[in-house]
Amino acid sequence: MGKKTVIDGKKTCLKCGLTKDVSEFEFRESHNGKKYYRSPCKKCANERKRGYSKKYRLLYRHEINKKANERIKERKKAGDVKLTKSLKNARLKHLYGITLEEYEKQKETQKNRCYICNTKEQKKALSVDHNHNTGKVRKLLCWKCNVILGAIEEDETILNKMIQYLKEHE
Repeated sequence: MGKKTVIDGKKTCLKCGLTKDVSEFEFRESHNGKKYYRSPCKKCANERKRGYSKKYRLLYRHEINKKANERIKERKKAGDVKLTKSLKNARLKHLYGITLEEYEKQKETQKNRCYICNTKEQKKALSVDHNHNTGKVRKLLCWKCNVILGAIEEDETILNKMIQYLKEHE
């Protein structure tokens, strides 16, 4: 048999060459029931995995994205409601930190109306208004109100000047 690789609870990593406690190594069981510690330590193994994964994604990113997008398009054409909800949920979570359920609840609270102008939601869904500095979600707005707020960069002085301008030119 081969030499013993664990001595007094220590093992040497074949990648970095450092002798470390066995808790720093991944413990495995082979198909024949033999138990052993992997040769590279957890840190070196993770670095290798990350490097491979990153390299693979860079090399094949275009094909991976293309295939995924084709599958999504096919499911959308087929009217996959579950997919649509899943995509909406992922987008809301990524952009605003809220779930689709929270969005729908807020929409219900506002009776499917814009919080500012009170127009009913049309073809375009209500936009999630949020503070660009803190990221905190405020209310749901129609496309028009959301664009106006964005155009004035949420600056109250500009908004007040616009109100003054409208009053002067009635």
